[in-house]
Order: sequence, then C-alpha cells, then structure tokens
Amino acid sequence: MSLFRREVNPTAVTQSVVAREAQRVRRNVNKIFERCRKANSVADFFACIDSAPPPARDVARTIVLNALQGMGFQYSSWEEAKKDARNIPYYYLMHTLGLQA
Repeated sequence: MSLFRREVNPTAVTQSVVAREAQRVRRNVNKIFERCRKANSVADFFACIDSAPPPARDVARTIVLNALQGMGFQYSSWEEAKKDARNIPYYYLMHTLGLQA
C-alpha cells in the first residue's frame, strides 16, 4: 500500500482564498447598494452606507467616491463628501451608480 503525498501550491491556495473573499465582499456591496438605493436623499444614502459592516462598507464608500469624481466632484475623503451631501444631485448620483429606481 503506497501513500501518495499531495503537494500543495501555496500561491494557488492563497489566490483561491482571496477570490472567494472578493466574491463575498462583492455580494455584500451589492446588498448594501440594493438596500440603500431606497434612500430619499444623498445624506440618507451616505448614512445607510455608513451603517453597513466593513469591509463591504469601505468598498461601497470607495465606489461612491469614484462615482462622485466621475461627476466632477473632487472630494478627498468620505467625510468631506458627507459634509457636502446637500450639494450633490441625488438622481444624478443614483444614475451614475446604476441604482436609479
């Protein structure tokens, strides 16, 4: 009876774990956006994102900041964008994020 020794490729294992984690975060970000798209204002939308758990919350914040930059806003942080929420057009942001109701 012979026992075969199975070699484990640590790089492949690491990539597999990272890919699964990325898929999980992506699903959670989609859930956050689905839940938050029902907000009535940009401030409510930001508050909804803030209520989500990390790391999906951090990814969602980054996506929104990138969308705002694409809209011509130049916010350096999430806090700066939150302070200026009244000046951000809600429907344009939702359209840019692909969340129009």
